[in-house]
Amino acid sequence: MACPQKLTSQTRVRNEQRLAEVLDMRARGFTLKAIGEVLGCTSTNVCILVKRGLKRLQAEQLADVDQHRALELARLDRLSEKNSTGVESGDPRAIQTEIRISERRCKLMGLDAPVKVEHSGEIGFVDACLEADRRFQEIDISAGGSGDNADVP
Repeated sequence: MACPQKLTSQTRVRNEQRLAEVLDMRARGFTLKAIGEVLGCTSTNVCILVKRGLKRLQAEQLADVDQHRALELARLDRLSEKNSTGVESGDPRAIQTEIRISERRCKLMGLDAPVKVEHSGEIGFVDACLEADRRFQEIDISAGGSGDNADVP
């Protein structure tokens, strides 16, 4: 049985550069079709690349969020510690401050009951990309463009 072929470091670098280029073009307003034409692939493949890139960016941002959350919790701990003397003496203002600190800590840690939110319909990521692409083309045409984003820098 053949082993799956490992990507060389050059191939990985090229793939990363391509992914960065796709995300950059999309952020600058290129349609999926226009990006596909530049890269020589279909708009569906471009949409998959955009989705992959956004997932990666989201994972990086979540790591940053965890660090910020830990920092905020440490700050709340310090505030609570400084406020403890007033709470122990029964100071109403200190007690109210402690309640607000506790509420903030619960929010940061996700301990509050979730708020129920409903949406009206089901839409997949590819469908959303294609719909956004269609709308970009409509806006471009209404602004006097050709609809293919060829004039986007």
